[in-house]
Amino acid sequence: MKRIFKTLWIPAAVCAFCLTACTTLPLKALYTEPTVTGVTVNTENNHFDVVYAINCCVMPKAKDDFISFKVDTMLYTYRLDFSVNTGMKAILDRFFSISTLADSQHRQNGHRYLGETTLYAYASSAETISRLVAEGKIANHVRFSFLLKDGKKYLLLEGFQVQTLDGKLAIDDYIDSIPFHYDDIKKAYDFFNDTDQLEENRQKQLQIAIAAKQAEKDSQTAATQAEKDSSAAVDTQEAGIISNSEKSSAENQ
Repeated sequence: MKRIFKTLWIPAAVCAFCLTACTTLPLKALYTEPTVTGVTVNTENNHFDVVYAINCCVMPKAKDDFISFKVDTMLYTYRLDFSVNTGMKAILDRFFSISTLADSQHRQNGHRYLGETTLYAYASSAETISRLVAEGKIANHVRFSFLLKDGKKYLLLEGFQVQTLDGKLAIDDYIDSIPFHYDDIKKAYDFFNDTDQLEENRQKQLQIAIAAKQAEKDSQTAATQAEKDSSAAVDTQEAGIISNSEKSSAENQ
């Protein structure tokens, strides 16, 4: 039954998903804030060491902003992208609400499901990158939970199976549940909640991008004009040679 589910249901769901979101390369942000780098944790179930980083990625339009988790394992580096305004913000709102409740009740241990959202997943090794599909009841949907362990709070990305969707890397791997530290998640949450500063940064980066594009356009125009001028000079020179040759021929006659 599991094999039938894989061969029949997953491809159909993946195809529907790919119509709008399937590209091998990850999205390129207008501006990336490296919020957290080089944090080592143990996965929740198998206790493997992984190293994570969190990037806050600003796009030209606020609706497209996303959080990118980079997870280094022994074999691959995974990039896990989540839209801020399509699912992730609601999950983080619940996370901090439950965290406040746990503090008020002086809890030391606990677990609470927060919700699920769409994942855009990639794997890289050396210079090769591949797009992945996360298997589940809904393709590319993963679950988050609030985890309280010995008084320490984590945002838990629950484990899921991934396979290569597009690209040269042949991946069929289980990504174990990863706990992200409360303070690290708070930094990303605060970054996107500071809307005034966020919009100021967005507009500044848009102006830089526009200026860079105009400079590139001007450079291409200048190069094209220089090529035309050079070609015109050659044509003039050749015309002069032909004219002198004709004049010399006429004098000889």
